[in-house]
Amino acid sequence: MATIDQPTFELIACVLRKALADFVGTDEPKKIQLWEELDNYSVSPSNLPELIGLVDLTPFNEEGFEPISEVTIQDIEFIFYEKNWEFETVGSLIPYLIRLVAYKKSQKEIEKDPRFIQHREKLESYKRNSE
Repeated sequence: MATIDQPTFELIACVLRKALADFVGTDEPKKIQLWEELDNYSVSPSNLPELIGLVDLTPFNEEGFEPISEVTIQDIEFIFYEKNWEFETVGSLIPYLIRLVAYKKSQKEIEKDPRFIQHREKLESYKRNSE
């Protein structure tokens, strides 16, 4: 997704509302408003990964390209780490979901980059040495 437009924004909002409805166990995602606080739905920083795990990213798959791979806890930490989610709204998740989709789509290309490979090797070495 190079550009965010109204239909893309609304699609992200729809999948977010659906995930939040599944998270709280309601069958009325349309009643969830973007300006409502996440706290109203018992979303806290500690269970945010559970909510993000419920977000269906399949609508963002593109024909002729590999499907978006499963979102891992490392993906969530990488994209969502900088924000304290207490007192935030449902809609405040949208830019981060857009980043997550873009990251997951570009991940296959990133993994071919020599600098990325070098950084991953350093990480794996560090993990082995610190165990």
